[in-house]
Amino acid sequence: MRVIFLSTDYPTSSSHSGSGVGTFVYKMAHALVERGISVGVVTWTPAPSTSDWVDDGVFVYYTKPVGNFHYYLARLHFPRALIFFVKIFEMEIVAIKRLSELCSKSEDKVIVELPNGNISTMWWLNRNLKKIPYVVMVHGSLYLHMRGLGQRMNALVNFMEWLAVRFMLDAQAVVAPSQFVADYYQGVLKKHVHCIYPIVSMPNLDNKSVHENTNATTVLSVSALSWDKGMDVLIKSIPYVLSKLQRVTFVIIGAEGGVSVKDLHKQLQDKGVDDKVKFLGYVPWSNIFTHYAMCDIFVTASRSETFGQTVAEAMLLGKPVVATRAGAIPELVENRVTGLLVQPNDAIALAGAIIELIEDKALAKKLGDAGLEKVRREFGAENIVSQRIELYEKVLRNEPL
Repeated sequence: MRVIFLSTDYPTSSSHSGSGVGTFVYKMAHALVERGISVGVVTWTPAPSTSDWVDDGVFVYYTKPVGNFHYYLARLHFPRALIFFVKIFEMEIVAIKRLSELCSKSEDKVIVELPNGNISTMWWLNRNLKKIPYVVMVHGSLYLHMRGLGQRMNALVNFMEWLAVRFMLDAQAVVAPSQFVADYYQGVLKKHVHCIYPIVSMPNLDNKSVHENTNATTVLSVSALSWDKGMDVLIKSIPYVLSKLQRVTFVIIGAEGGVSVKDLHKQLQDKGVDDKVKFLGYVPWSNIFTHYAMCDIFVTASRSETFGQTVAEAMLLGKPVVATRAGAIPELVENRVTGLLVQPNDAIALAGAIIELIEDKALAKKLGDAGLEKVRREFGAENIVSQRIELYEKVLRNEPL
């Protein structure tokens, strides 16, 4: 058996794009290789060179998008959905050609796995390579994302979702990273959608200190600086926390995603607490776990999550978590069992939960220990990869799923 992933990005061991799809593909590809399965990844992420390379047994095929038309559309402020569609199309034109070459040359039985946004590739697989089975991993979609945020969808977003669903119906299997996503698409597709969680693992830590050695409690947040990740809510909660407890430092990791650090600093400065918050910007995935290890509490104020990768990673380090009841997060965090949950958009409740964990260290340790046990038990590589391989084998044998 040979598995070929199509991915919008592929992180190397020394860097990471921050994409949930990239994280999934990287971890799953390496875990499958460890089980003796041949794995290839067709990707558009800039590589050490423009030629193919092998990353610890994973064959990575680099393709360069044709054109950069989406960039100019963004500069001219065209609709977000149109920019996304054009960008994916630019990438897929070359990916389809590469996939065709790899499938035709392989001596093993091939199964292709791709994200649900790759509409052109799904169409091509249906028209030209019907003998090659494909599995669609519905990490989410722009439609589902906007739906979760309560935003109104325009005609283009609706059309893209309809087209993706149309070709997902022809896939041999559809897999979701959470029951939240599986339930939605199962209702739309009227067919079974498999829930197989992503692998939650971490690189080796070098144990170096990344924060100043003080007696202050460190509260960490890792996410893009964007409205959908609730960054505005987190920033509003900080003055409430600091009005009750002084020896607290907030560390925020993530690149700007529509919200600028300058604006966030200004809001904190107006409240007189900007010296208590550190914005570290983008941090490579291989380094980010050191920050998890050094924090006391992890917090997310997200309004929409199809899984909650950073929440799971913090739990893997045994950190008590404060999170929102958004999307799939309640599948990870059971309130007062593996963490504390609050409603999205509620800065005061978020602050209250953070304060409770700082003041009640016994509760914080209890929740951290329970969270660690849950992640090890349910999201470890051995369990997740076994589910994936079983699915692939059934697809190749054309067995009922």
